[in-house]
Amino acid sequence: MLRQIFKQLWFYRRSSLWLLLELMVIVVTSWFLVNEIWTVHYRAHRAPYGYDYEGVYVMKLESLYDGQDGYVLEADMGDAPKMALERFGQALDQMPEVSAWAETGTSLPGLKSQYINNFFPVDSSAENNIYYCIHTRRAGARDMEILDYRQIWPKDAPIEDVPGSAVITEDLAMTLFPGENPVGRRLSDASTCPPPKEWDWVISGVIEPLKFSFVDDPVPTVLASEASVLNFWYGTPCYIFRLRLDVDARTFIDRASRTWRSEMTYGNWRVASVTPMEELMGLYVVTGTFKWKALWVFLVVNVLIAAASYSWLRLRMRRSEIGVRRAMGSGAGRIVLQQLAEAWMILGAALVLGLIIAANIIVIGKIDIAAPHGEVLPVLFDSLPLLYDPTVHFLAVAGIVTAVLLAAVTLAALIPLGKALRERTADILKDE
Repeated sequence: MLRQIFKQLWFYRRSSLWLLLELMVIVVTSWFLVNEIWTVHYRAHRAPYGYDYEGVYVMKLESLYDGQDGYVLEADMGDAPKMALERFGQALDQMPEVSAWAETGTSLPGLKSQYINNFFPVDSSAENNIYYCIHTRRAGARDMEILDYRQIWPKDAPIEDVPGSAVITEDLAMTLFPGENPVGRRLSDASTCPPPKEWDWVISGVIEPLKFSFVDDPVPTVLASEASVLNFWYGTPCYIFRLRLDVDARTFIDRASRTWRSEMTYGNWRVASVTPMEELMGLYVVTGTFKWKALWVFLVVNVLIAAASYSWLRLRMRRSEIGVRRAMGSGAGRIVLQQLAEAWMILGAALVLGLIIAANIIVIGKIDIAAPHGEVLPVLFDSLPLLYDPTVHFLAVAGIVTAVLLAAVTLAALIPLGKALRERTADILKDE
């Protein structure tokens, strides 16, 4: 059969060549389209977050300033701001729908637009700076429990959460203290050029790497503990909370969004918004894939049309041959297999040539197909090869392209085959 297939491809070489060229162009284009589409989805749904954002709600606060309606000067004096903030927690305590809450800062992972970038100087050389994000939180708050950060160090013991301490992510710990348990050490222990005193925290724990949004990669992070949320040097405080399982979350949050701003007014603090954390994370997704998906669907439809037209024309030209073969006892399965094999061989040649061209475009154009989003430390590269290993990444995208185009070509070949095989053999021989 294989020899017969090659003879047929050569005999109809002109039409075969046109189909080959069209498929080759589509393979090259498809690789780059799938790379834009698949990479975003893989990063969002497969790269671990390091915490559980589902079912967590964020209550952002805002503070009135002098000159605004309702501003009270005395509410900004002494301990009044702190006492006013505590009343938000007391109000949440009085709500039977709320199972747990914590006060924290707006640099919280998940609020992408508001995380803080800083760098850690390993030595006096500017090339050895390690960039990381800072999240400020109140010592002793339940935010680590609510978000369920994946604790690595200390093992089988709680993290000592006190002011002046910090929890760091595993990628940062492995970079600064490779092969060591850094708990109890200071960040300055890993540097010959110590950071400023206010950033030289005692490391109290290590957690899994964190992502700050759907489309970001894990970012090295320091979760720094302060005595009070009022000590946060960036942004305004906020509260996070979870609801009890038997609560209608949508109804509760809708009501809270409408009423808490007017009902929960303590000192000069007001509720700015009440939003699911998942929704906030989606607000900062700037990489859309709709246009790439639409273009790829258009190309796949072109594959269907081209392959179906090719198969239909080939079957019309070989109608008498198929009739004779069926009259001589050849089964429908063998005829189908031969026709599919011809289409598959053309597709296979197009895939090989197209992927070689795509690889050369990447190399010649110096396109970094595995470029991380954000300041990703090298220690993470081996853990996510589909994102960071160029060869594995290229082959993964090529596999998706191959699977989809193979399905399209197979379907396109089967449609005219089904119609041809329904014809009676006697009618075919009579017409010929």
